[in-house]
Amino acid sequence: MVDRSQALYQQLKKEVKHNLSDSLQYIYVFGDKVFCSYIMGDFVTAQKAIKATLEEWRESEKLSLFLSLWNCEQRYFLGEHIGLQEAMHLYEYTKRIPCESADELLFLKPQADMILGIALVKNGDIDDGLAKLRNGINMFKAIGNSAEFVFSTLLMDALLHAGHLQEGLEVVEEGFKAAEEYKIEPFGGISELYRFKAEFLLGQMLQQQALQNVVITKKDPRVAETEQLLTKALSSCSARGNRIMELRCGLTIGKLFKHFGLSSQRTQAGELLRGILEEIKLPDKMESVPLNITNARLLMEELL
Repeated sequence: MVDRSQALYQQLKKEVKHNLSDSLQYIYVFGDKVFCSYIMGDFVTAQKAIKATLEEWRESEKLSLFLSLWNCEQRYFLGEHIGLQEAMHLYEYTKRIPCESADELLFLKPQADMILGIALVKNGDIDDGLAKLRNGINMFKAIGNSAEFVFSTLLMDALLHAGHLQEGLEVVEEGFKAAEEYKIEPFGGISELYRFKAEFLLGQMLQQQALQNVVITKKDPRVAETEQLLTKALSSCSARGNRIMELRCGLTIGKLFKHFGLSSQRTQAGELLRGILEEIKLPDKMESVPLNITNARLLMEELL
């Protein structure tokens, strides 16, 4: 696990944008290093690194703010709801922090907008939350380096939560075009584009069943399309050893087969979740288990 994590870190390190200031290059490279531990499922190493770095950066408002924003993003990928009070504090703090040069906060301010946006949406304030997320996307567009596509998965998640399924599919298609044209992948990798498209299609099928009182069976072509998308998503993140994205894919696969799968497919999905969970390394003592892990355990038991 360590060797694969280090190899991934070296790959990500080469991808750091050359137009960033020295300080932002440093903190983004650090973020990639700890991110590698997270996505490999090694929470023990990741949490130790964050604790040590918070101590090292306590005198720097800018670096501490970066770590706080970055930590919120990782918790989002683990399924945790970001507290509205915490998100608002980071948003206000970002506006107050001094800026030494033109590019110092270019990435921090739109991130703070988007974190506040996702927190608002998850707390039921859909319109204001989506407005904040779109504002963050527009701020990234103004920077001019296509960073809006990197963070577009936050908007996708909010649209899914809000039930804006068709708009979500449109944002996913924009992400696929950006990945092909600019060679830019969203936060979480290309697997998240496949997975979100599958989630939106699954949402449309479940919505149609609930609102139109129709029965959708496994023979519906959308079921096969959704299954194919999830196969691609799982293959992509498994090839990178990305345990956290594997877990997200496993949850969506489980939901698909729970509603539209054969008995054998439900069992296979449960075994898939079991295998992924066994690869994730949690600390012996943890204040709260990440929500996606809890949900995966519950869904696994239901499928098996």
